[in-house]
Amino acid sequence: MTTPPPTRERRDGFDGLDGLGHHLALALAAALTTWAATWAWRGFSVDSSPWLVPLLLLAVLVAVGGAVGRWARVPGPLLVVGQVAGSGLVAVALVAGTAVPGPGTVERLVSRLRGAVASAQEYAAPVPADAPSIAPLLVLGGLACLVLVDLLAGTLRRAALAGLPLLTVYALPVSMLGDGAPWPVFALVAVGYLLVLALQEDEQVERWGRGLAGGGPAVLGRPLAARLGAAAVGAAVTVLALLAPVSAPSAGLTLFEGGLGPGGDGEIELDDPMVDLRRDLRERDDVPLLRVRTDDPDPDYLRITVLERFSDNAWTSGGRDLPDTQRADGSGLPATGVDAEVAARSDRFAYAFEATDALRSEWLPVPFPLRSVDAPGNWKYDLSTLDVLATDEDGGLTTAGLSWSATGLEPAFDEAALDDALPGSDLVDPVYTELPELPALVTDLAREAAGDGTALDQAKALQAFFRVGGDFQYTLEAPAGNGSDDLVAFLTDDADGRRGYCEQFASAMAVMARVVGIPSRVAMGFLEPTQVAPGEFEYSTDDLHAWPELFFAGQGWVRFEPTPGGPGGRAQVPPPWTVGDAPAPAPAAPEGQVGVDPLDPDRGGAASPAPAPDEAPEAADARTDGDGTPWRAVVLTLLTLALLVAVALVPRALHRARTRRRWADAAQGRAGVGSTAWRALQDGCRDLGVAWPGGRSPAETRRALGPALASGPVSADAALARLARLVEHEWYAAPADAAPAETRGRAGLATDARRDTELVLEAVASGVSPRARVRAEWAPRSVLRRDRGLDHPVGPVLADQVH
Repeated sequence: MTTPPPTRERRDGFDGLDGLGHHLALALAAALTTWAATWAWRGFSVDSSPWLVPLLLLAVLVAVGGAVGRWARVPGPLLVVGQVAGSGLVAVALVAGTAVPGPGTVERLVSRLRGAVASAQEYAAPVPADAPSIAPLLVLGGLACLVLVDLLAGTLRRAALAGLPLLTVYALPVSMLGDGAPWPVFALVAVGYLLVLALQEDEQVERWGRGLAGGGPAVLGRPLAARLGAAAVGAAVTVLALLAPVSAPSAGLTLFEGGLGPGGDGEIELDDPMVDLRRDLRERDDVPLLRVRTDDPDPDYLRITVLERFSDNAWTSGGRDLPDTQRADGSGLPATGVDAEVAARSDRFAYAFEATDALRSEWLPVPFPLRSVDAPGNWKYDLSTLDVLATDEDGGLTTAGLSWSATGLEPAFDEAALDDALPGSDLVDPVYTELPELPALVTDLAREAAGDGTALDQAKALQAFFRVGGDFQYTLEAPAGNGSDDLVAFLTDDADGRRGYCEQFASAMAVMARVVGIPSRVAMGFLEPTQVAPGEFEYSTDDLHAWPELFFAGQGWVRFEPTPGGPGGRAQVPPPWTVGDAPAPAPAAPEGQVGVDPLDPDRGGAASPAPAPDEAPEAADARTDGDGTPWRAVVLTLLTLALLVAVALVPRALHRARTRRRWADAAQGRAGVGSTAWRALQDGCRDLGVAWPGGRSPAETRRALGPALASGPVSADAALARLARLVEHEWYAAPADAAPAETRGRAGLATDARRDTELVLEAVASGVSPRARVRAEWAPRSVLRRDRGLDHPVGPVLADQVH
């Protein structure tokens, strides 16, 4: 009579309170590690307690619910649904600020989410405490991470894969803010993640039972080696988490505004200056921003920057070419912006500016067309746009309290010459004519409103359409935004459409001009100052404004004014060359306001017209080069994909390395050849999703596996028979019997056994689905399983223990 080697009895779950305790330990470790990772988000807001405290409560709820459900053997899908439903209801109550969800909960939830989105779009991180809290976004996002990590680590028992969402949570501030998380947070998350791996490994041991003490196939083997697989995966993810914040550039893929940053070869990349509309106008006070002394008897438009790129999301500024030769040192600028003949007949005026501390901008307000500028510090001008920017590497140079001087022209366009001019699309950068795919409403309306005639006729018609012909209404109560969807809403002729302020009017006219082939851009700056003394004027927040500039061959960039006057509006009378035979517009109302960002450099630094304080603008990042390619976004995306691919390759690499080590040990006598082959068959079958008939003798195991080989070659059954005989001889032969390894040579025997093992596994693989084969190759389950004995022959051990 032969006795099969002692094996562990497999159990489907833990028994009693000890089992519940283990489930709770694993679930709480995973949840608290995820919660610790969200500490990396503290840079998003001045006050982090409104979301860290609720997330801690939700972490405990998700962990306890998941642990109890797994202990009670609740099916995985049902458990996940229960966790999402239960924790989701609690999260809704926390976000909405209600103790118990009720009829008004949804309304309050939507209101707070809108406020959170508005703050995220309007404010640079950290969002101030007096703004609508962004906690609702962070609470819901954190809850999604908690449920995902619990699913991977607890329900699916794939703790190594749980490192991916943890890595994402930890690295999020890098892509959004450009700053990594503090080292204590990294250390806490790393230790917690490795603890989760260790607890899951212990669970695997408990699920498969303990072997007899003293050796044999059921012995636990080397305790340290048993955890090498899990430790290696954990170490790989930990190293990736360590390297990601160091190597990943900030791509600005975020709702939070990033600011100004230097690029290579003197190029400056600008973020969207419309992102932080309204943030300093909550009190609606008229704040003085800029004083100017000038010989211009009637100064008006003062430009800060231009937006030349239009995407589905918004108008944004593109790259700026700022070599050292273009410093704002008082030297004369080349005659750009308008044609030389126009410049020759235009009046030239001198301006001396003095900014208040309230005007904090990295763009320098100057007249257009600019002819010279002299400012202390590292300010440079761009020849194509004639705007002036601070280029200090430390980002500390702003207009606050700054004094500078400039000379500019009051352009004198001739209407007849403009009427003869062509649009000049081939004379400017293609960026000024590029458009995304637009809805038919926009393109059809543009062509209808512009009509036929010369380019100037079409531009005049578009301006008149907004000011008097299209039944548009100026109001600060309209939703903010200037992307494609906002454009459709603004142009739609219904109860909610055709209402807006200067941002929408300027953006819409610039887009519609491009539709009919006229190059365009959106300028931002000041409208018209108030005279405070002879020759001295003052611009304030009420004067911030936006307007379109259109390009005409032989004339240059020509200003238009589509924003209507009337109640609540404060638009300038259109330039005389843009009016023609259009009906006279309504006079501007002296009490109106056009609110715009007062240019805090810490939040992006530009000015923009502003809606009412309770509305949210749309934001878009413009971290692109001069050709429109968002290189930072591309680099970050590629780096993220590379990290994910690296993590995905880890299980396969570890599996292959362990396979090589096992057979090398067998060939050199450090492990039994038969035991190594049998263990490889066990792991291979489980990786392929085929049940291994545990607790049986080699001969019985061979018969049980027979059906799994049916789809393979006949030689696979013979190979399995040879392996079974080898294992039987290794396990049960008397010590005096000569082993095959001693008669044939151990290295040769190991080579033959490995070939037979691979043949058997190929036959098993031919009978499973392609998905199972792919999973076995790239995500083998056996990677995190310890080597469960079978390292040494056990005949002498059994002789001592079994009578």
